This record gives sequence, structure tokens and C-alpha cells, in this order.
Amino acid sequence: MEALKRRLWAYEADLMVLTEFRPNPAGLQLVKELRSAGYLVTHPAQEARQNSVMVASRLPGSEAVALEGLPACSAHRFALVRAEGLHILGAYFAQGAQKQPQFDFLLDRAPSILGGEGIVAGDLNTGLHYVDEIGKTFSCEESFRALTTTGLIDTWRSRQSNAREYSWLSSHGNPFRLDHVFATPAVDARVQSVAYDQEPRLHGETDHSAMFCLVRI
Repeated sequence: MEALKRRLWAYEADLMVLTEFRPNPAGLQLVKELRSAGYLVTHPAQEARQNSVMVASRLPGSEAVALEGLPACSAHRFALVRAEGLHILGAYFAQGAQKQPQFDFLLDRAPSILGGEGIVAGDLNTGLHYVDEIGKTFSCEESFRALTTTGLIDTWRSRQSNAREYSWLSSHGNPFRLDHVFATPAVDARVQSVAYDQEPRLHGETDHSAMFCLVRI
């Protein structure tokens, strides 16, 4: 955890979405330190062993926004912050078919939650067959594709076409791109760069790569 925290401080990010967050002693200490550093921090997790999502923002006027209509199985998988006219929805999806309720919620509610200025960021545990994985193993791939029908743009893929980049390796060494940033068109037009940083994963600080998205406010 200490190595990971040093990595987070070094990024000097104005906004962070951290997935697989747990409100255990180490997680709550991280929350305390982020708040001391001037971040607004919000997370929906209630149980110390429950993987969830945290959003930390030090953008001016940051505020946590309550989400309504979430299915019970997904209540700990989304966190929403509003800042500088942006709506930032952090997400951590389940695995297999259990993530379908999260996709259903996002497909139904993303336009009203994000408005014209918004981002969905996090671990969606999904991607495109044969593009974001070597084979065809992703569950809910059709729902992942359908996100673009809500007006959202896959910021990395829209700039990389059929390029291969991965953010997680299975225990067998199979690579997958699980972590994503989707943006509304108005926000995507202000994205100056989007990339993955493999260093945290390669140094064993976490099993996922970090993802950066630089947006002009």
C-alpha cells in the first residue's frame, strides 16, 4: 500500500478513480490522507471486505452526488462527483454475467446522469472480443459496444483504432483491456491525451495498469 500511495502522490492528479477500493483500515487511512491533501473523497462501500470504487477530486467546487435507482447488487459499484461543470462517474463492474445490471443501469441512465459534460471511468471488466482480448471470453460484450449508442465515446479506442493495449493479465498471462474512460462528445473534444501507465502493475503495486486522461477544463 505504501508504494501505491507514493505512486498516487507522484501523479499529482486533480481527479482519481480508484477501483477495488475497500474501506478497511488501509483504505480508510488512504481516504484520510487524500482528504488532508485537499481532495473531496467519496465511495459507496460499507463493508471492509467489499471491493468498491472511490472517486477523489480536488477540482474547484467538487461535490459528491447521490445516485438513485441503482439495483441493490450494484449500489457499491458507482460513485458520482460533480466539479467544474463535469459529472465524473467512477465505476467498478462485477465479473461474468453479474455485471449485466451495471451495464443496464449505465445504458439507461448515463445520458441523464452525465448530461452533456461527463465521464465514466473505471474497471468495466469488459472490452471488445479479439481487440481488447486475444480471444472471445468477455461476458456482456454486446452491452459494452452499446455504450456508444448512448452518445459516449471510448476515449482511448477512438484514438487508437485497432491498436492493442492491455491493463490486466490473467494468472495464465492472458492480456485484457478492462479499464476505460468513456466521455460525452463535448468532453471528448477537450481530451488532450489518454494513455495507460504499465509501471504500477509491473512493479507489483497493483495488478492493474493505471490510466490517464488529460482533459482541458
